[in-house]
Amino acid sequence: MNSDNAKAKHYLGVRLVLSLSALLILALCPAASAASRIAKLTVTFTAVPAPKTTLRVAALSSVACTSRQFCVAVGPNYSEVTAEKTVSAPTVIDQFNGRVWTRSKSPSPSAKLNILESVSCSSSTFCLAVGGDEVRGTEVPLTERFNGHSWSVVSNSTLYPGTPTTSMTMSLSSVSCVSASFCMAVGTVIRGSSQNGFLYSTVQGQFNGSVWTRSPDSYNGQLTSVSCVSKTSCIAGGQGPPGSVVASFADFNGKSWGGLLNYSTPFGKLGPSGASGSASAITGVSCVKGLFRGTVPSAMGRLCLVEGWGLPNGRYTPFVGYVTPANGAQQENPVTFVHHPGLNPVGMACVSTGCVVIGKVSNASSSAFAAVFAGAWSLRPTAAPPGGEFIGVACVRTWCVAVGTVGKSSEGALIEQTT
Repeated sequence: MNSDNAKAKHYLGVRLVLSLSALLILALCPAASAASRIAKLTVTFTAVPAPKTTLRVAALSSVACTSRQFCVAVGPNYSEVTAEKTVSAPTVIDQFNGRVWTRSKSPSPSAKLNILESVSCSSSTFCLAVGGDEVRGTEVPLTERFNGHSWSVVSNSTLYPGTPTTSMTMSLSSVSCVSASFCMAVGTVIRGSSQNGFLYSTVQGQFNGSVWTRSPDSYNGQLTSVSCVSKTSCIAGGQGPPGSVVASFADFNGKSWGGLLNYSTPFGKLGPSGASGSASAITGVSCVKGLFRGTVPSAMGRLCLVEGWGLPNGRYTPFVGYVTPANGAQQENPVTFVHHPGLNPVGMACVSTGCVVIGKVSNASSSAFAAVFAGAWSLRPTAAPPGGEFIGVACVRTWCVAVGTVGKSSEGALIEQTT
């Protein structure tokens, strides 16, 4: 018995040492844990039928899913746009029930232009879509809410103060909801005129389930994407002011936004606007609690991946990087992305099993692309026709949906899902 007890104690001691060693390896080498945790995300997209209606849709620009049985996609509709003027462009909202996509009835407050750019859902009974519509000849924010049964317009009076005027346009380009009582949206305000020049500034709005509150923090530049993991942790990405056109991001800590910070792209300092390789932008942001950290939490309990493009030596080049900042306090180096000419990334989605970046390949055989991280980035097959483009993507565990357009030759909504 004594011999058996000694063996048991030795075995438990070895197990304890190995467990501590494993945790140390995870802490020092988060990428090693990433490969093991997300290797099961192997994405291959196949086409699914879009809703058949008399209304022709030019593109779907965003999609949100809470499960394999519930997804919502939104987009602009230019079916009634003529060369002379916009006659009518109603909102477009499509819904997936686990079997088929159908067109939802959605309000269009403007008699002319109504565009939904982004949608986010915290459950199958709450979604929020944002964009812009035309009022008095100018663009103002448009937000619509889903309660599980129908869509309704949310007042924008606290976002766009006063009477709409052509000297100021405002639109929302991205929204992220963590619950029915907390959503964050970002966008751009443009003031001025073609004669006197334009001034671009950011707009950030917080929705509590009933009304919007506009953040007093505003920066010169544009924010085009936002992702939140809680009501005290959001990241938004975009560009600095037109004079710099440098990839930038801002961090929300639950009370206020940190300053608009330049993101250190893999191309280094890009120099003044107009110089060779001067431009860069963040076009997508996706945050997940503890991604790539295994059992070892990151600094804020979250990791945010960003994707975008730069022009090193005047050549359009995509990049993917990640940040774990508290108001920009820490910023990690960009990760190695797919080396392929002509990739134009426009959106991304990260879940606990990995990340997907989507967009368009700009070359002679222009078409949609999807790149997946499963230990390393790789391009995955899609069913998009030539000229097609992915614009939005959403994933639930190992299942993903991408939406976009089939292309200029035969404009129409593109929907693809993984098997």
